[in-house]
Amino acid sequence: MFLPLTAKKVKIVLLRLGVLFLLLLVNVGPIGYILLVSKKGTIAQVCSGIQIAVSVLTVVTLAIIPPGRLCVSEGRRRRGFSLTNTVFSSNFAPLKSSEQWMSICIWVVVFISKAFESFFFIVTPAGKPILIFATLPVFQCGKAMILCRVTTLSGSFFLLLTTVVLFFLDTYMWWIGRIYAKLLASRQMTARPRPKALCAQVWNAVVINMAQEHLISVNSLDKLLYCYHPDGNQPNHVRIEAPKFFTSQEDVSTKMESFPANSEAYRRVSFFAQSLSMVFPEPTSVQRMPSFSVLVPHYGEKILLSLKEIIRQSDPNSSITLLDFGEPHEIALNAVGFFENTSISTLRTRIWASLRSQTLFRCVSGFMNYQKALKLLARVENPELVSRFQGDELALEVELDRIASSKFAFVVAMQRYHKFDAEELENANLLLRFFPSLKISYIEEDEAHRFFACLTDSECEILENGRRRPKFRIQLPGYPVLGDGKSDNQNASLIFARGEFLQLVDANQDHYFEECLKIRSILQEFLPNSSAPVSIVGAREFIFSERIGVLGDVAAGKEYCFGTIAQRVTAKLGARLHYGHPDFLNTVFMTTRGGMNALMRGGRITHTEYMQCGKGRDLGFSSILKFVAKIGAGMGEQMLSREQYYLGTQLPLDRLLTFFYGHPGFHLNNIFIMLSLQLMLLTLLCTAVVRTAFTPCTKVTISSESIVKLPAGCVEVDSLVDWVKQAVFSIVAVFAINFLPLFAQILAEQGFIPAVSRIAKHVASFSPLFDVFTTQIYSHTLLNDFSFGRAGYISSGRSVATSRGNFHTLFQAFAEPSIYFGKVFQRIRVANRSVSKDFGLSCFSLSALI
Repeated sequence: MFLPLTAKKVKIVLLRLGVLFLLLLVNVGPIGYILLVSKKGTIAQVCSGIQIAVSVLTVVTLAIIPPGRLCVSEGRRRRGFSLTNTVFSSNFAPLKSSEQWMSICIWVVVFISKAFESFFFIVTPAGKPILIFATLPVFQCGKAMILCRVTTLSGSFFLLLTTVVLFFLDTYMWWIGRIYAKLLASRQMTARPRPKALCAQVWNAVVINMAQEHLISVNSLDKLLYCYHPDGNQPNHVRIEAPKFFTSQEDVSTKMESFPANSEAYRRVSFFAQSLSMVFPEPTSVQRMPSFSVLVPHYGEKILLSLKEIIRQSDPNSSITLLDFGEPHEIALNAVGFFENTSISTLRTRIWASLRSQTLFRCVSGFMNYQKALKLLARVENPELVSRFQGDELALEVELDRIASSKFAFVVAMQRYHKFDAEELENANLLLRFFPSLKISYIEEDEAHRFFACLTDSECEILENGRRRPKFRIQLPGYPVLGDGKSDNQNASLIFARGEFLQLVDANQDHYFEECLKIRSILQEFLPNSSAPVSIVGAREFIFSERIGVLGDVAAGKEYCFGTIAQRVTAKLGARLHYGHPDFLNTVFMTTRGGMNALMRGGRITHTEYMQCGKGRDLGFSSILKFVAKIGAGMGEQMLSREQYYLGTQLPLDRLLTFFYGHPGFHLNNIFIMLSLQLMLLTLLCTAVVRTAFTPCTKVTISSESIVKLPAGCVEVDSLVDWVKQAVFSIVAVFAINFLPLFAQILAEQGFIPAVSRIAKHVASFSPLFDVFTTQIYSHTLLNDFSFGRAGYISSGRSVATSRGNFHTLFQAFAEPSIYFGKVFQRIRVANRSVSKDFGLSCFSLSALI
């Protein structure tokens, strides 16, 4: 790293070098005296004792003090006596005292548990096998003594290295009625209607919205709505009758008919009800709430499915349609009518299928619920606004649209809009037709090769070429895509996003009306309550693709652990970064700092549990390969960045450990996993050679206190086999611990039976083998990026896997990261079987499992 040769910085560097050199002399000096002067005597014992104490003190001191703060006090560092600018590289937001102690206690417990586990299952069992390898009677090999010596040394080396890798590997494994009070700004309402009347309007809106999405049948709708009846005693009042669903709680048939078990409606209503019992900020009125925007980047993702794509007419490798795969139920058949040969029915069929796939139409439809929610809240909380229009619903709707539009904007950054073909243009125009307040930004290039950032909407004129005339057209200094296309596309569209806050989502996400009602509480999280401003507020994710096949369920479980559980923990311990998908950003703060820079430059990153967004994941091996390769290569670039260098040298130890194991440590752990498998098989090979080349011992009991090993000169190879069995057992046990976070989360939210059934489904579908596959892809792409670079955005598609790929395409994709790597394991397995028949069988079983 380049440093200007100023007197202050040279002084810091020389001071650190001097201190480190002094510590080196203090730690190494006693060794010279003991080896060269005297190995026995009181002085030698005192020197060795002092050396142990100084070594332990040195390790603890250098572990606790970050390298960037060595030999620099906190006061001098804040006055600028540092190698880097403190404000821009280590201005970390302080944790609360409770969070600080929680962070410290978690890592103390982790390392205590690790110490016990490592001592009993890794270090102690490996001691005797290493001693056996080192003391083997190689003279028994005769002419092959040199080969035996090489084998024994290799066995000792591989066994010791395997123990060290497992020692570092398992550290990562251990780390692993309210509506009125919660949703409505009741204190700021000038008029105070009955709470029941307000709650009835909100609940009816939620239920009707679910019915419009074909999640609730028309027959069940009547039992879920609040009904209004004239009050005979008071002519100007109405009597509100609660729905049968609330009044007949003991009637299980009514509940099951309205919300069948394991249905999407049941899941959404259950989470909505549970979230209202959580603690979250009191909302402010719609008129006083801050404004915000939603920004969705789009490149080549599917906007709206065509009829040919739905029936797979254009795919000769598929024998199943999306309608057959999705199994449309009776509600959709009656409401949509798939089999009517009219343009309207065809369009409704396309929309129905698109809303159940990972399309941009689904994303826009979901997040436009913010507008519906704001209009509903403004109407419910302002009865004087309704009375002012005196029954003129059209004028009232225009006013509600104006209020919602002043607080919410939706921008889709269509990078290729200027180059869309006729079908894509038609789909984009359909988006603007169904969602008139939607805005589309894009990059335009003219004949003079000048680039413009443009914005268009539903009010813009449609030109002869099918495109709309841009409302705004801002010339850029050059081509804006300088690095990664997705982020640069967002940067070019950022000028069209309005408001104080910004939510960045992907085109494969979804949102729900009832969750959008909580948006005001989410934005209240940004209110300053400490010296450090809130830069990012995260939210939960629900992976709606978990019910589409085994791979969808397994991928959903992994994404749920990372996107919700891991983000919750890292945010609480002060080491969360911008995860990406449902995060809300402080626009002013983030546009001047960035993702990892938000943590370094004084921003606080929080995570909320009372709001969830939908998200889709990859559903086929090919798309999973692309997604994992993209993530692995991207982390390789991050690990080479200066931001991670600053975080690694400036963060306190407890927050550094959380940051490491929550971000780069996961990917380095994948490398160690694959390395440990190779080392394990090589150790097995050396063990098999020893078991074949030397005479194993047979224990003969002479008396209760005397055991003799026969014949003379034998080798106790049983200890080697015991170590192998214990190592395999510990690997399987630690691997089983990986299911614990997902099991505990499902247990807390859904109960014991769903948690057990979900884990049993993963095990029965051989998801551990799938985890080995993804681990190897992560490891391969990360190492490739370290060696050659080439990281970039990869479009994975995420469509439903209903077609078969060509052999040459699949071989080209999977050969380098998986097939060739598996060939190495096969060769070791063959060598094991050729060396020892009986022991080779166990090696074959292990390698087959791998």
